[in-house]
Amino acid sequence: MVRKFPSIGILFCIVCGIVLADQLHIPSWLWLTSGMIAATGGLLYLSGPDSGRAALLFGLSLLFLSAFGFSIRYVDPGPLNVINFVENAERYHIFGKVTDWPDLKSDRTELKMSIDSLVSNRTFYPDGAILLRVTDTTTAIQRGDRLEFEAKIYPLRASGFSAAFDYRRYLNMKGVFGIVYLPTLLDVRVDKGNRYSIFPIIDELRDLIRESLYANLSPQSAAMAAGFLIGETRDIPVEVYQRFRDSGTLHLLAVSGSNVAIVLLFFIMLLRPLSLRPKRRAAVLITVIVVFTLLSYEEPSVVRASLMATLVITAGLLQRRYNLNNIIAATAMIILLYDPAQLFDVGFQLSFITAWGLIVILPIAAEFFRSVQNKWWYRWLIFPLMVSVVAQLCSLGVIAYYFGRVPLISPLANLVIVPLVSLAVAGILTVLVSHLILPMLGALFGSLLNLLLAVISHLVQFLGSENMPAAIVPDAPLWAVVCFYGFFTLSMWSIGKKPVRRVLVFSALTGANILLAAAFFASFNWTAGQRLTLLNIPGGVCAAVHPTGQNQADLIFTGIQGRNYPIDSRIIQPLLDELEIETIGKIIALTADYDGIDDLLRLSSRYRSRQIIVPKQCSAALREVCDRMDSLNLTAEITVFANQYPPAGHGRRCYRPGEAGVWVEVDNMEVLICHKLLPNNRLPQKCGSRRMLVIGQPWNVTEDVLLELESAGFQSLFCSKLEQRIAWPAADNPLVEVQDLNAAGTLSLDLK
Repeated sequence: MVRKFPSIGILFCIVCGIVLADQLHIPSWLWLTSGMIAATGGLLYLSGPDSGRAALLFGLSLLFLSAFGFSIRYVDPGPLNVINFVENAERYHIFGKVTDWPDLKSDRTELKMSIDSLVSNRTFYPDGAILLRVTDTTTAIQRGDRLEFEAKIYPLRASGFSAAFDYRRYLNMKGVFGIVYLPTLLDVRVDKGNRYSIFPIIDELRDLIRESLYANLSPQSAAMAAGFLIGETRDIPVEVYQRFRDSGTLHLLAVSGSNVAIVLLFFIMLLRPLSLRPKRRAAVLITVIVVFTLLSYEEPSVVRASLMATLVITAGLLQRRYNLNNIIAATAMIILLYDPAQLFDVGFQLSFITAWGLIVILPIAAEFFRSVQNKWWYRWLIFPLMVSVVAQLCSLGVIAYYFGRVPLISPLANLVIVPLVSLAVAGILTVLVSHLILPMLGALFGSLLNLLLAVISHLVQFLGSENMPAAIVPDAPLWAVVCFYGFFTLSMWSIGKKPVRRVLVFSALTGANILLAAAFFASFNWTAGQRLTLLNIPGGVCAAVHPTGQNQADLIFTGIQGRNYPIDSRIIQPLLDELEIETIGKIIALTADYDGIDDLLRLSSRYRSRQIIVPKQCSAALREVCDRMDSLNLTAEITVFANQYPPAGHGRRCYRPGEAGVWVEVDNMEVLICHKLLPNNRLPQKCGSRRMLVIGQPWNVTEDVLLELESAGFQSLFCSKLEQRIAWPAADNPLVEVQDLNAAGTLSLDLK
């Protein structure tokens, strides 16, 4: 096995080393020492008759050395890493460069930015990168742009697309160790100097390609063509970008690895009339691969496909027989030796799982169509359909594990759009060559290509509409994903064995029922406690009620006042990210001024809250702001209450908004959240429960009020700002906590 597939054996050792270094966190010098000892032992046995032990020791040496390479880069990032600048509250003058394509969300844009320097009272030159989050959907900033701005660096949150997915670790593996929030790009200085490539001629060639496209195509078609061919998305309209994202075909704008095959086939056809010798033809094709990789900004998918193509061309040039399993393993091995963290990258895993799946499964599936493989409908319909379905099945486990959802239209969208995009890429190359030979010929082909790109745009718009479904899958542990791929592999192996098929069907039905039962019982949160997090905001207090270990919260606001900056993105969103909150159930606003309602609605839209509850005196302003901000696409039900609102809640918590404030009831705990204590407001008595009071207005506390609160059963008091503290002997003080949120900052309390 090892002799037949040596690359797979080497890849296995490298992967094991990376995984061990990631899990064990052993000091780097121990990995290095162990690797040197194992290599020395392998050299000693190599000269003897026992070559098996030598191979084993060399494998262990490779394992330890790959663990050493991963450990020194990611386990212990060092004192000058960006992670050491995220815990303090200091604002920095940040200089850096955008190193990845923007990720456009419905309400924000996320960019990866490497740090050149941080300036405060002194200048630092840290390692690593940050995630730049702009509260707007924009394509004004692109890969390679240099940025300058002032901001605070916040720590990364741990959760992401699913509970099983550690978002903080995922970003750390990409070299990202902090996050910055920017409400607008007005304060950002952008240098759009196109100097990403180390070779200036590549930049000039890229500019020539863009100029040729814009000379022969419409502006939108030229922008899409640049994205399809070299991944240049700077000029693509935001709405077009979002259509590709919603239809599950956004990877087409990020120049996929299939483009490498199309470009190679195009140049093979161009070189065919020249009758070049094999060595010269191979040299030309490898040069084309290198240039195309640089033109596409060294996209990881292009690098992977380029390495595979280069290995195949080199093997043919050397007249050596090759096995595709060895080619794929050797490609993965080279990438992991250069960047070990690629092992934990979703794109890396999807690429190689899908590639191996196609190599193993397609020949088995093709056997059922052996008699019709020469038919045109098999080549143009059945075979592409098989490729799409097999690729979808192979990637299903990884997609469900990381993202928690599987677009149901993705196979259809890719089956329809991918061939058209491949045809468009060939057409783009034809336009470029034609324009180089004769500009009028380029304009002719460009007019035809315009029609094809318009068809693709309309299809993407249809398949990316909001009515298209997506399957939401429960959070799957890693062992479930491994079992899925094991079951899938066994199924493919046993297609021709009837007894095994029966066992597999029975196992699949049994496993499906077990998973359904587990999902049903997991939907009940038997042990999660409830927490109350208090944050001082302009004009009042924001209270977040959230179960421990879950990513949903309810928010209660008192006296929120608008400022000349967005409170939702500057103050509240960093708190929710720190608490790992992804969705909001209810938003209850006791008081809010006109400008503060803007922040509430943006927050509701961003986190898809289910309900907004406001008092009657805020209803007119709320309706007016909703009409003015109708582009937010609010999903929340807006409810208005007068003096008292019926109890509302779910699970172990209940809310009773009223004239006095909002009563939050959790088991034997009651919390009254109000903007101010109303005069002559008699607080109801209740025995057998703990009580807390949260006041959003600055308060001059008096001894009489404390005695009244004591008689009403309150044991803790929290205020946005205590204007005056009274002398209260500790021995006689029943209020165990009297805290000033203005001085304490954020407080998180257990409700039990």
